[in-house]
Amino acid sequence: MSARPAKRLAGLPAFELVEEAVQLLRLAPPRILVTYYAGAVPFVLALLYFWADMSRGAQADGRCASGALLLALLFIWMKTCQSRYALRLRSRLTGAETPRWGAGELMRVAAEHAALHAPLLFFAPLLPVALVAPEAFGFLQTLTVLADGQPRGLRAAIRRAAHQTSLWSMQQRVLQIVLALFGLIVLVNVIFAMQLGPLLLKMFLGVETTFTRGGMAMILNTTYFASAVALAWLCVDPLLKAVYVLRCFYGESLATGEDLRVEIRRARQAPGWLGAALAVVLAVIAAAAEPPAGGARTPTSAAAPASVPAADLSEAIERTLAQREFAWRMPRELGESVAKGWLRQFTEDTAEAIKRTVTTVVKFLKKVYDKLREFAERWFKVKDSSDESGSVDWQSGVRLLVFILLAVVAAVLGVLLFRLWRQRQKRTVVLAQAVAATPDLTDENTTADQLPEDDWLKLARELAGRGELRLAIRALYLASLAHLGRRELVVIARFKSNRDYELELRRRARAWPVLQGAFAENVGSFDRAWYGMHEVSSDALQQFEANLQRIRATGGPTQ
Repeated sequence: MSARPAKRLAGLPAFELVEEAVQLLRLAPPRILVTYYAGAVPFVLALLYFWADMSRGAQADGRCASGALLLALLFIWMKTCQSRYALRLRSRLTGAETPRWGAGELMRVAAEHAALHAPLLFFAPLLPVALVAPEAFGFLQTLTVLADGQPRGLRAAIRRAAHQTSLWSMQQRVLQIVLALFGLIVLVNVIFAMQLGPLLLKMFLGVETTFTRGGMAMILNTTYFASAVALAWLCVDPLLKAVYVLRCFYGESLATGEDLRVEIRRARQAPGWLGAALAVVLAVIAAAAEPPAGGARTPTSAAAPASVPAADLSEAIERTLAQREFAWRMPRELGESVAKGWLRQFTEDTAEAIKRTVTTVVKFLKKVYDKLREFAERWFKVKDSSDESGSVDWQSGVRLLVFILLAVVAAVLGVLLFRLWRQRQKRTVVLAQAVAATPDLTDENTTADQLPEDDWLKLARELAGRGELRLAIRALYLASLAHLGRRELVVIARFKSNRDYELELRRRARAWPVLQGAFAENVGSFDRAWYGMHEVSSDALQQFEANLQRIRATGGPTQ
């Protein structure tokens, strides 16, 4: 941290504060992050479950009140853990021991969050259109960070948080913009990871999941997007809390000088004379930064400082200004590049860059050639020698070229043999998978993706030939689902009902009413035969198969 008086009064730059927060988190022990995630992870999991249940649950109305109450309790628990996390970060920042929380402190922090955060939720829809949205967001974060379990009261907590929020308004706005952009980048990366992960599993391990079968429908799912936002928030929010811990620490240090005392303690721990010198300098800065105890001090007479020779002073100034940290302040002298003109200088610089590149490539190729020559001389007794008259032994060069060509041919043959072996392995795996057990059609857990469409049709014909018409109509129905799943008109899942498939097909096949009608008629016939008491006749089975042919012929090529 910086102890300069100007920065203490004006506040650190936003990017420097973020860098300090990253460094603070990087050096923090794992138990501090465990404290944060002990509250955040249960709330996020419950929120995602509540989201999915309220979106698709058949009995969502009956569970809404109890689910909302559970979310509220988990929210208070999460804020309490965040306050404990912030307190541990601040203790590590100052080098002090983290105060222990008993039942009283824990209940006091939880009650403070319940009393202060709950009313603010009613004003949350107005925050995006309000001009004070950055300050309101910062006020909520400051409330969480400053809750330390001390018996101050709600009014004192509000005044303390409001005072810290009012400091360095521009810094706070820049911080929120930077962290919002960082959060957006993290969200994009999380979405890409959630999409690429199942694809890589399918590509390298052959594992088929709902995500790979769902395609773009999974991305457009609200629960999927909410999960991505939740994961991104879990990545960014610890950094956000660390930033506000530092901001509140520096804000309170304006009155207490705690940041200077921390620097002095760190300087005392530095080895040798450097630590003593830093301690003295920081002590002087701390004394100068404190306000005078009583009124303005009257100037006292003191002896005039010893004079410094002008030559020594000029030499010291020139030596200091020649350092790199001060060189950028000096005016740039008119050099040869300005005198030449910008076009000529650009041409010369470009030619010089091309020359350096060509030289580097030539040196690299020469090194490769030297390595190959050493290898040939060592293993094949090929020597690049010249006779006494100065003529070159060209036969050695020819032999070296032959050896290089033989090595290239051997490498190509090795690659071809490896590819042939891989293709043979793939053919063996396919043949092994072709002999699959016939699914049990009497089992309700049997799904359409267990067999290809043609295998379901073959099984249906075999069952119809044996007179098992009820099982045959189910095989035809699973064949229709396999066909629609292959065309990505439905996503096959075990938890879906026939009604779910029918509604999903209506959404995705709006341009094909004939297909919708044929599938709806087959769903009705299957439900009456499988779940009802209707007997399956040969005519009904033929009508079902005719509708299946209409489904296969509509909107795509027939199989």
